[in-house]
Amino acid sequence: MNILIVLGGPLNANLTCGEWLESRLLKAIQVYEQKKRCFGIDPLILVSGGRPNVNGITESDVMNQFLIDHKIPSDCIKRERTSRNTIENAYCSKEFLANYLLETQSTVTTLLKITVITSDFHIPRTSLIFQKVFGNRIENGNEIEFEFIGSKTNDYPIEEESHLAECLSSLALYSRRYPTGIIEKTPKIFFQIVQDGWKKGIYDWIITDRSCIDYRDDEGSSPLHYAVRSDKVDIIRVFLQAGCDLNVTNNYGETPLHIAASSLSVLSALLLVLSGGNLLARTRNEISLTPYDVIISSKEFNEKLQPKISSLIMLLKPRQNQNEQKTIYLINHSQSWGDLLKDQTFGAIDVHLSTNGIELAKEFGKLLNTKIQPELVQDKTPKSILDLINPSLIISSPLTRAIQTYEQTIFSFTKEHPKTMRTLIHPWITEKLSSTFDIGRNRDLLSQQFPVFDFSQLSDSWWYCQVSQEPSLLSFNQPLNIIPEPNFEFEKRIKDLKKLLLSQKDQSIVIFGHPKSLEELMRTFDVIVKEEEDTWCNLKTQIINVSL
Repeated sequence: MNILIVLGGPLNANLTCGEWLESRLLKAIQVYEQKKRCFGIDPLILVSGGRPNVNGITESDVMNQFLIDHKIPSDCIKRERTSRNTIENAYCSKEFLANYLLETQSTVTTLLKITVITSDFHIPRTSLIFQKVFGNRIENGNEIEFEFIGSKTNDYPIEEESHLAECLSSLALYSRRYPTGIIEKTPKIFFQIVQDGWKKGIYDWIITDRSCIDYRDDEGSSPLHYAVRSDKVDIIRVFLQAGCDLNVTNNYGETPLHIAASSLSVLSALLLVLSGGNLLARTRNEISLTPYDVIISSKEFNEKLQPKISSLIMLLKPRQNQNEQKTIYLINHSQSWGDLLKDQTFGAIDVHLSTNGIELAKEFGKLLNTKIQPELVQDKTPKSILDLINPSLIISSPLTRAIQTYEQTIFSFTKEHPKTMRTLIHPWITEKLSSTFDIGRNRDLLSQQFPVFDFSQLSDSWWYCQVSQEPSLLSFNQPLNIIPEPNFEFEKRIKDLKKLLLSQKDQSIVIFGHPKSLEELMRTFDVIVKEEEDTWCNLKTQIINVSL
């Protein structure tokens, strides 16, 4: 019986196969066709890869669809959706095949010819792991004959050192489980295990030698630093339960929270904050940064990372003290169709979020609403970032793109706390009118699209309305000659908004707005706005602390 096992790999942001993974699958198709011609029987293809995205789609799901799109019969493909690394690929594939054989041919014992397909640089490590995990036969008695095939990898240096590193890494990682060729346990090997995410190996090592949690590498980083850098929440829990120092510093004064900020590890940061991580810890250098400083100085404002950056900004800001009686979180709307359209003169009214903008907002909302149970504190109640900032007032611009962003991010949280959280749709935070994109819709139309929101604060023409003709909703065929909102009108309403905010008793307020209106609000609070921030990135977040 011929079986092809294809190992998973990185996916692109749009849930398509990355270069490495596509190369593996194309090689698998080639091998499939060869074996089919040679033996006259369709081989079984097992795609192995878990690591689901925010929508629960795993690597094996994408691999399965890729093969089907390339004319491989769906009944020849099986999915293993659990594994997250090479060792788990081997264990989960072995378990899957044992169960599959029991279901399909429980009384037949035959030779299994297993071809494992991965990238060429990965062959040494993969072959060692699979042969050790599988042994010579599977549980039901089937003997195994292995073949390992590597797909070409264009951007990886295929040198002797690379292959040697793969082999040594395999031996180091798994020698404790397999007594043949035992290697002395060293900090370097332990750090490699942490980096690889082998939870059981870490747990076993801690049981036999608890001092491993205090290991340091050449830069003074601890195993906890490594786990946080990889955003491995389960591994972090193991270290915290073992009693490691939550605020341990490396040679640069960086705590695990600093690493979480610099590596954009949102869930790790949330676990550390809930467990008592020090938000005020500063690095030992000339700049002396807190974890919050690290993230707000980040330059990685591309679409893929915006939800993570905005989530970390809200999470890592130190909690309010007696001199900070209000904290105002400013969130720019997600990507709209207006951000994608170049011509702003042909009547695109009150533009909505783009398809990508909705996905970005959903990802942001998932990060804000994900609850994690803390360690090292008495209160074990699972909490999210929104639980920590605990907003009691949400204000949104009436423009659709702002309301949609609110709807996809925090609205579900407000429904859980209806008695302690209020929503206000208010025209003063709308964007400065400079194009047709900023022309609003009347409250009846808004109520039809968003029936759960109260638009009673709005007049019939709540936006700055000086146009040469009556606009029709999303009419692209007639040009509109608009009169831009004057600066004095714009600045006046933003000052009125500031007075409104100061008059509220709420200590934590979230505002969904637009680049120009949010920047002007920051200026009224004497917050310095850098020139390069004049055009805000989608979903960018800023925070204003008001001292009264």
